[in-house]
Amino acid sequence: MNDPLEKLLKKMELSCYGKESDLIYRGDALNAIRGACIMAHIPFNSSSPEGRRTMEAIKAVWKVKSASTSLHGGWKNAKTEPPPSNTDVEVYCKSLGVTVGYYRPLMGEWLTDNHRTLRNVTHWRPIPPPPEAEP
Repeated sequence: MNDPLEKLLKKMELSCYGKESDLIYRGDALNAIRGACIMAHIPFNSSSPEGRRTMEAIKAVWKVKSASTSLHGGWKNAKTEPPPSNTDVEVYCKSLGVTVGYYRPLMGEWLTDNHRTLRNVTHWRPIPPPPEAEP
């Protein structure tokens, strides 16, 4: 085991398995790889086998699916990420809590499925699919 990356991985006792609730920032993962490579004197270029593996690890981190849809139950900020127009979604507003509604971007308003105005909508998420029927 003369490969510095193998030694580093063994030393850190890295595992491919984690809990779904173990959410980390992509930047933190990249910084951790960078820091570990600096400590182990592994180059950041693809001219050596260790360097190629380092670059593959960095690329793998970039390919990991964003957790934003699962974080906080899939809720999205109503102001910064409005849903597709006129599509029923679950909404959260301060006065009602969770209800079903839709957004009309031309009017800049949220309405219930009964076409009543919703005020102070802060978050929304897609309506989950219904449960599968039992046999």
